Amino acid sequence: MTHPKRREAAERLASSAPPGALRVVMDPDPTGTPSVLRTALAAWSSIEDGATHQLVVQDDMVLSDSFFERARHAVEAMPGAALALFALWDSRNGAAVRFGALAGARWVGAVNEYFPCVSIILPRQVAEGFVAYGRSRLGGWPDDILMYRYLSEQGVPRYVSVPNLAEHQDRGSISGNAFRGPRRSVCFLPSDPAGHEDARLTGLTVVPFFKQGVAQCAVRVTGPGPQRWLHLDCERYLAGAGVPAARLRTAPAEAGGGVRGTWLTAFATGLVERRDGLRCTSGRATTSPDPAVVAEALATVGPGGISHARTEEQIDERRAELARTAREGLEAGQEAAEDLARPRRNRRASLSRPRRVGVMGAATPLGEHIVRGLADRGHPVTVLEPGDPVQTAARPWRTCGTSRRKVTARHGCRCRCGRTATAGRCRTPSRTRCTRVTCTGPGARGTP
Repeated sequence: MTHPKRREAAERLASSAPPGALRVVMDPDPTGTPSVLRTALAAWSSIEDGATHQLVVQDDMVLSDSFFERARHAVEAMPGAALALFALWDSRNGAAVRFGALAGARWVGAVNEYFPCVSIILPRQVAEGFVAYGRSRLGGWPDDILMYRYLSEQGVPRYVSVPNLAEHQDRGSISGNAFRGPRRSVCFLPSDPAGHEDARLTGLTVVPFFKQGVAQCAVRVTGPGPQRWLHLDCERYLAGAGVPAARLRTAPAEAGGGVRGTWLTAFATGLVERRDGLRCTSGRATTSPDPAVVAEALATVGPGGISHARTEEQIDERRAELARTAREGLEAGQEAAEDLARPRRNRRASLSRPRRVGVMGAATPLGEHIVRGLADRGHPVTVLEPGDPVQTAARPWRTCGTSRRKVTARHGCRCRCGRTATAGRCRTPSRTRCTRVTCTGPGARGTP
């Protein structure tokens, strides 16, 4: 798909493909207000009779050597899915691609973001449905946001290729995206061979990404209703995940723009990857990450995060330094995950033992904050709806006001856990002080 101003580029791209694989579709109203969606709808409407799928590629893309072979195998492996063949280096879907690279996957489930449309494959019925959906929404949201909404509403599975099958060339934007700076792939290897397109990674719940100079984490909110995500500062998420502040102080100082953000994003990526034990599903017995794919995916963390404020030349000058920083951050995050998984001998039992907690009103902003905070600290949380049974104490718990030397059996001190208590001390094997002892004898003082 193209505009008359870039017809020559589109024709070159079409001629580079196998005969008949690509044909040029022009903007139907080139003198009107610039609209990617208008041209995209014309492209999706041009599907040929008998075709099961439609591929749409924008005119400023470079295709990998294995583009059509990988695309064909992917369609065979996932015939009902929408397949994005490109994701930006600073996007959440790009961050998902990094997890796919670390897991040895060839495709990763898309996350809560626009669905990339610069190089995309849709099943025929899905493409036809999007045409009707988009025509009623012209002049509104961009095509990639509408595509995400349409696919989500229709329940169409969405995947992004690992590594990407296409790269973006910055020839200037005619749709108003030039302000974003260089827009490159999260991971593009032109010579990546085809194969194992059934290796997929899905179910991501935390996605660290570096965008516009800010290290962030998108965190999926568990609970009833539509899928929702929270967006947190990376350091805040790591603190809630139990990473000691002293460990984060090892991050490099901001000697140059983007260094600390690159390290924090890579650290969070390594922590989540190792802590959650991310593995891809595949017909093969095992899948191993490709070192070249991992290296390229990590090398774009920093450049993507500073691309809004740097030229292509300035980014190239710092690429090696930021790639080193990303690798160091990833390894530090993986080490932190292993440390957190080890049992802590010196922690008080009362602090380390998780408590089952029920929370009502979790759909409110405050409720979400409470649920996330409790879950981050290891407590199993149940989201309660109005009318759900809630366990309450039959009477307020009272502490014993009698000194230990004068306590006798007639005081009837009992701990909330059900064990007999002596002088306000619960007789548990740990012999820890219990402050939730109820006393029915003389001298009891109430503390509801």
